[in-house]
Amino acid sequence: FSLTDMMATLACMTNQQLPPGAAPDSYNYWSLIKEDKKTERPNIIHHSNEGMFAIRKGKWKYVDGKGSGGWSADDTNDNAPAQLYDMEKDPKETTNLYNKYPAIVKELKDLLEKQKTQGYSVGKSL
Repeated sequence: FSLTDMMATLACMTNQQLPPGAAPDSYNYWSLIKEDKKTERPNIIHHSNEGMFAIRKGKWKYVDGKGSGGWSADDTNDNAPAQLYDMEKDPKETTNLYNKYPAIVKELKDLLEKQKTQGYSVGKSL
């Protein structure tokens, strides 16, 4: 659940209709809260103060660039252009797995680029 999801969830809770185009990244969690179901947001985009994007999906976090985390652009042991972390095993983001899991890097980078290009992550009910 993200703060972004509050708008769609509260609108549903209070039987409000959001205007077209409002809260495009907001997912409605009301039915999950009401029915106490366990679920996971499909993915979520992060954006740093320096303009760097990152995306999380499941246990994976892809950061589209160097720095702004446990691994830094100054790390001479890693020539990767971006970062990939297993957040279940490495919540402090100390080990960049970019070169170890190229298929996951491609999937997350493609998903991030798609959402950046379309300007939203397709808000919907979960």
